[in-house]
Amino acid sequence: MANEHIGRKQSIGLGVETTSGTAVSASAWIPKIDGEFTPANTTADDTGAYGVIDALKDQQTVKTITAIDFSAFFRDVYSGHLFKALFGNAYSCVRIPIPGSITGTFTVGETITETTSSATGTLRRADVLGTSKLLFIVPLSGTFTGSLLLTGGTSGATATGGAIESPASVRSHVFPLANTNTHNTYTIYGSDPVGDSRAAYCMMDSFDMDIVSGDYAKFKTKFVGKKLAAPSAQTPTYTAQNGFLAKFANFYAASAYSGLDAASVTSIKSAKINFKKNAIDFQAWGATDVSSFFNRQFEVSGEFTLLYNATTFRDYMLASTKQAFRIKLANTDVTIGSAANPTIQIDLPLCSFKEFKRTTSNNDIVEQTLMFKAEYDVTTLMTANCLLQNSTTTAY
Repeated sequence: MANEHIGRKQSIGLGVETTSGTAVSASAWIPKIDGEFTPANTTADDTGAYGVIDALKDQQTVKTITAIDFSAFFRDVYSGHLFKALFGNAYSCVRIPIPGSITGTFTVGETITETTSSATGTLRRADVLGTSKLLFIVPLSGTFTGSLLLTGGTSGATATGGAIESPASVRSHVFPLANTNTHNTYTIYGSDPVGDSRAAYCMMDSFDMDIVSGDYAKFKTKFVGKKLAAPSAQTPTYTAQNGFLAKFANFYAASAYSGLDAASVTSIKSAKINFKKNAIDFQAWGATDVSSFFNRQFEVSGEFTLLYNATTFRDYMLASTKQAFRIKLANTDVTIGSAANPTIQIDLPLCSFKEFKRTTSNNDIVEQTLMFKAEYDVTTLMTANCLLQNSTTTAY
């Protein structure tokens, strides 16, 4: 036989669906570390008594879905597909710093017009963190320069922008959480020497980030989707992308989200963030295939490990003192545009500590690990948010 193969011969690809359940071609192929692409059937058993001691009279398949689990290293391009699947929204923005004051308050979703250049765009995020003020704008027409007066079409707020990275080569992708139970769905492909298969209507169920000193930053994710089907021919295609080592990572903590920009780096050894979307299927009468999938409650938790050389974080837990966290991965070995770097930034505006533990081995340096949960913050109107900076100038 010629189809025997090792796991490295398996490929996983995905494409975001325009209409949930209508299959599309793969737009990204992800070099997995490991993973499974398997059918997950549910059966019904006929256990009626037939005057004998035998337990089972009949078994029938009553529901067919596909479970997809895989892990991979974070890369600066295909990671955007995972963040869109996680948060349910994705906007490709130019990032305009505001070095001076802002008159009024810009409103997310309004049209921003730049004087003289007449460029227009939709504001998708406005950060005012310490002395840093940033507007993230999806261009609609013209070319933003960042050095002219900006005016909000609804709010009437004004500000003068500072220098920005070339909008022709650098984008900041903003991923706000969509407050719906019908997030984006994907067609996911499996390809190996035995044959190709695909599952449509795939929804992300969970997403776990893992960053450990001396290694690449990596993730593990789980999708659930409709039953396997034989696809049209797909050719796995991989492109060169920039990765993120733990040496590029920084961890920040502050008493409030507004203080993260000015916060000093906290030296940690490792961090994990676990996102749960609690996806569920709906199956109508008439078929073993499910009808649809929905995301439910959005949950975020995690942990980080650092030296036990102060009681600061332990006391936060004891006093129920909440903190804002930021994890920032900026690949400073790579320059995009004139001076930008591929970057992933995760912000958690309000976190409560769940558990504290420390090591006790006689011969090891004592370390502490803090477990936390992220909460919905009524000030920033979010539990978590994500920014991705790369050279992909189109929206995910």
